Amino acid sequence: MMNKRLLCSVVALVMAGSVGASADDQALKDASSSGVGVQPSQVETPTRPNDSGYFVVPDPLYETLLSDQPALSITPYWGGNTKYRERYSGYADKFAYRYVWDEQWSEIAPYSMAALGMPSAESIKHHVPTIETILAYSTDVAPKIIDDKTANWILDPRWQDEYVRRAVELAEEYRGKTDQLWALLAGDEMYESAAIKIPPMGLRYDKVQQADEEIRTKYGFGKYGMPESDTDADPFRRIAHRRWVIDQLEALFARTNKAVKEVNPEMKLISPDFSGAAPMCDLGRLSNYFDLVMFQSWDIFEPLANQVSTGCDTKIISDLSTVPVSALVQNTIGRAQIPGIEDIRERYSQAYRNGADGITICAEEWYEFEIGHPRYNYPAKWRAMLEIADLAKSMRKVRLPVADSAVLLSEYTMYTFRWPQVTAEDHREIYAIYTLLGPLTRSWFTFVSDRQLERSPLDVGKYKAIYIPLAKYESAETLSRVEDYIRAGGTVICADPEAFSWNIDGTPLAERWAKITGVSFGEARQGSVLAKTVKKPALALNGTCSFPVAGYSVKNLAAGVKPLMEFEDGAPAVLIRPYGKGRVIQFASNPLMVSPTLSSPVNDLFRQLQKAVGAKVGHDVWRFKLPELKTKLQWPPVSPVGTVCLTNNFVMMEGASALHGSANQATKGTYEVRASDDGSLIEGPVAFDAGKLTNRWLAYQTRREFREPDPAKWTLNLDRPAVATFDLGGSYPLERIVLFHTGTLPQVNISASTDGKEWIPQGQWPGHADGLDVCDSTMKLTGNFRYLKINFSAPKTPGDKGVLSEVEIWAHAEGNGRNP
Repeated sequence: MMNKRLLCSVVALVMAGSVGASADDQALKDASSSGVGVQPSQVETPTRPNDSGYFVVPDPLYETLLSDQPALSITPYWGGNTKYRERYSGYADKFAYRYVWDEQWSEIAPYSMAALGMPSAESIKHHVPTIETILAYSTDVAPKIIDDKTANWILDPRWQDEYVRRAVELAEEYRGKTDQLWALLAGDEMYESAAIKIPPMGLRYDKVQQADEEIRTKYGFGKYGMPESDTDADPFRRIAHRRWVIDQLEALFARTNKAVKEVNPEMKLISPDFSGAAPMCDLGRLSNYFDLVMFQSWDIFEPLANQVSTGCDTKIISDLSTVPVSALVQNTIGRAQIPGIEDIRERYSQAYRNGADGITICAEEWYEFEIGHPRYNYPAKWRAMLEIADLAKSMRKVRLPVADSAVLLSEYTMYTFRWPQVTAEDHREIYAIYTLLGPLTRSWFTFVSDRQLERSPLDVGKYKAIYIPLAKYESAETLSRVEDYIRAGGTVICADPEAFSWNIDGTPLAERWAKITGVSFGEARQGSVLAKTVKKPALALNGTCSFPVAGYSVKNLAAGVKPLMEFEDGAPAVLIRPYGKGRVIQFASNPLMVSPTLSSPVNDLFRQLQKAVGAKVGHDVWRFKLPELKTKLQWPPVSPVGTVCLTNNFVMMEGASALHGSANQATKGTYEVRASDDGSLIEGPVAFDAGKLTNRWLAYQTRREFREPDPAKWTLNLDRPAVATFDLGGSYPLERIVLFHTGTLPQVNISASTDGKEWIPQGQWPGHADGLDVCDSTMKLTGNFRYLKINFSAPKTPGDKGVLSEVEIWAHAEGNGRNP
């Protein structure tokens, strides 16, 4: 689901944290064996979610920018809490919070969502349709040679046959039941994280070898076959391979669409869930075989272009897709600063203002995998997301202007990158041009890919200018389309001095492009990066600009080429040349190689360029913003008032911070658990801060991404009659006791004592079966007592097993001083 470069960084963090985890484990072991409690240490400094410093629309509009057309009627929901029941139950046991499967479905039911996963009794009961992924990447139909031999090479024909078969099977099973299974999802990051994976050289079997030959013959001009590895950076092998991959996927999606629609025309087909930073995969073709395109957005706090990248990703996908699009807006904690409520509102607003037909609610915390849902690690964020989902039910599309300029997306150039995406981390040009032309200049443009240009020409009457942010590798056909556009009267503004350096067949294109621009570049310059407009420029520009790098020196200038800007040493920085009925503007240094800021001189330069070519700036669509949310963040979170937790294990979590709140009282109490039949010791005596039944704070301190829960460490099995006795260290005015449990809870009897000898009954539970649900049961207590005893009866049915995760004992706050 998440971008795999991010996943690599997460794994690195996990590896880095393994030493700390071992230390925590040893502390727990030592404390449990000695009966001495581990005192809670504030290892986690509470961090307030940040609502400042993020992109803000200063003059927002909402209702006046809505059209009469309804937006997407169903909001897809991506949340592991309604798909991975066993995993979430295991973590709920570890951290001792309530996780009830039926409640997970009932909570999202009012919001017209379709949740990821197969239909269940609960999803049907609550009328929540589902979305099931057609096929996992690991099956038994083909050799596992990818990802350390754990996954198939999904371009094996046998895997693809199984893919189509499974899609048809699901479509037939749910014919007439699309209220239960609404859509089939093609796969998670199927192109950029699966299909482009390179089979290792030593594991290439006959199907791979045949593909290698086909790539070399039909796509590599007889020279370039499949790359030797994922890290093989030969640009022409990557281009050839990815052209072949896209054709293979198109054939697969076409087969699937035809087969599914024949047996179940009502079944929706959703595209692969493309990862953040808009992967380049000729979406204009692939989207034809789906009812909806789903994609993730990229979004972190720095630099500015990353703050608006949700909008950029949305605009790219929306402009390229031939069907409606649903933006999976990422709000996950852990990339950088923690998003505030206003940040979340802005991210969803970006999706709508850039052409999304709807949104996908993503309730997965990729960097907090143990506490994997915002309901548990950032409750205010979850409430805000539900507010937005409620708004989406009746949302109308935003009225979009008519684009009068365009940005060329060089897919071929991006095919040469390890990850064929427009992310600002590796190559900032796309996010930078979007930021300049869109949020900062407020012009309205469209993204056009080179693969589209190969199929149809640019309309010179439609676009005042075409911007080329980067295009080092291109096809001769694309260059011809660009040249035709200029000849017919269009303006091309090329920010990339290396544009059209190479044809995808491995031959140079630079000379041909130089004949059009009238400019050929030599060596890299070593001079100043500050440039200013010349006197009486051929285009109405005025001002200065600081370029990220010194750029290239000009080797040759054809007749008619004039400078628009010069560096301080007099070298040309920006040049213009009439060509046919049009003109071409060429930069000697790419101003898009860094993210612009709100006050960058480059902002004014591009605003002047847009005005000079006759493109409109200041469109109101960039002012669109969803209404202010009712959800407000309470910081720091308020502990319960009027009661104190004597077991010292009450934890609040908000915005990724686990807070050992002021409601806790460090009584330094202990407990022990013994078998009722023979008196044998099961656990203890153990301090509250270390015992399995009261160590929640330690569990939160030891949480790590992608760690599996260890039930033996954090919970106690109730597979035999037992009695747990708590010594609070003094008498307190008791108020309640809370048990967190799963499985089959036997009958429970509670009694209290002042001296540990005479026991006063407090009440009982009859016991009940929870299955995988983690429940919390509360019993009111009365009176001043030092000791509390919990008697667990034998399971009613042999083999039944209950699990006790945590016990909280609470007292009234008033007069709760220790009474020895």
